[in-house]
Amino acid sequence: MTGGPGLSWPVLRAAWDSLPSTRIPTAERLTGGADTSNGGGAFPAGARGAAGLLRSELVHVRRHNAIDGGYGSHDIVRDERLLALCRQALNGRTSS
Repeated sequence: MTGGPGLSWPVLRAAWDSLPSTRIPTAERLTGGADTSNGGGAFPAGARGAAGLLRSELVHVRRHNAIDGGYGSHDIVRDERLLALCRQALNGRTSS
């Protein structure tokens, strides 16, 4: 998506819940968009609720990609990436 966060955030926020596969790309955008100029992890204007969303992801024990009665090791790698991105965005670090 292009444009400022005020335009894209509502779409990304809705996709977070309805399309779990979008969580990593969304977290990447939030990580890259963190404003560290004030020493904190402020998100760009328009990304209202981003910090709460990321914190919520970090505290959920049952992961978004869990499947009842099944598992896959590839899910672990993707999930660890998502958790790392959430932490980075909340800490105001840039994505690597």
